[in-house]
Amino acid sequence: METPTLESIVREYRGFVRRTLVRLHVCSRDLDDVMQKVWRGVDRRLPEFDPSKAVQAPDAMRAWLFGICRRQAASHHRHRRRLAEELRDVREVERLPAAAPSAEEQLLACEAEAHLESVLSEIDPLRREVFVAHEIHGVPMSDVARAQGVPVNTAWNRLRLARADIRAAWDGHKRRKPR
Repeated sequence: METPTLESIVREYRGFVRRTLVRLHVCSRDLDDVMQKVWRGVDRRLPEFDPSKAVQAPDAMRAWLFGICRRQAASHHRHRRRLAEELRDVREVERLPAAAPSAEEQLLACEAEAHLESVLSEIDPLRREVFVAHEIHGVPMSDVARAQGVPVNTAWNRLRLARADIRAAWDGHKRRKPR
C-alpha cells in the first residue's frame, strides 16, 4: 500500500471531515477554520499514520481522521466555552447526491437531516460522538474507543445509551410537532 499524500486525503475525505465536524457541532461560522486545523493535524501526523493499527484496514483512514476531527472539535468547543460564546445549532450538512433527486426528495432529506441534527444535539456529547462515528460513519467500535480513550465495552455502552437517548428525543419531537 502506497503512502497517501495530504492532497489525496483532502480530495477523497473532504466531505467526510466536513460532515463529521458538523455532526460534532462545530458551528457553521467556524467550520472552515476547524477544517483547516484538521488538515494541519493530518499533515503533521501523516508520517506516523499506520493503517495496521486499525481493526479493519479499509476503514483505517476514516477512523484516523475521525480521531483528529474529534480532538479538533473538542478543542474548538473548549475555546468557545472560554470565550463564553453561545454555539448555535448547525443545520448545514454537505449533501453530495449520487443522482439528481427531485425537489420533494431534497426537501424530505433536508427535513430528516435537520430533525436528526436536532435530536443529536439533545444527547450527551460523548454518546453523540460514539453514535456519529459508529452508526453514521461506520468507524469500527475498537477505533472509536481508542479515539475516546476508553475501553471498547464502555464505547459499546455509550452507543447503547445514545440509541436510547435518541429514541426518547425522537419520540419527544414527534409529540411536540404540530400536525
